[in-house]
Amino acid sequence: MDPGTTLRLSVRHMVTGDVIQCEVDRLPVTLGRHESNLLRLDNAMVSRLHATLEWQNGTVVLTDLGSRNGTIQRGFAISPHTPRELGDEFLFAIGPFVISGRVERIEIGSTDAPTRAVSAAEMRRLLPDDAEITLVRRMM
Repeated sequence: MDPGTTLRLSVRHMVTGDVIQCEVDRLPVTLGRHESNLLRLDNAMVSRLHATLEWQNGTVVLTDLGSRNGTIQRGFAISPHTPRELGDEFLFAIGPFVISGRVERIEIGSTDAPTRAVSAAEMRRLLPDDAEITLVRRMM
């Protein structure tokens, strides 16, 4: 990602209402059910390695990695293995999860202080014990 750029992600489980939020300053981010993913979505409707978020030509790009149940954006399944530019604000669904994101750019020399990323330990402390979404390793 470009210097001074942060990606804010919010993941909401449509059934339980559980929400986690995180900041990412490096891409790619892998999404899926397997514990090796940076953003683990623990549900049978999610493939082990479901999708990736990457940074290409100054924008976030989503790619479905040939998942069994697809990745939905704007009401339609996106084509597998075909990168889709998302822009600075986006929303898509994987299984019962709705993922929204916003790219934030801080101008170099700006007096605005960036918000801090929540550590994995703090995120675990804030989430209920039975939360379906888990962060399996640090994203920074």
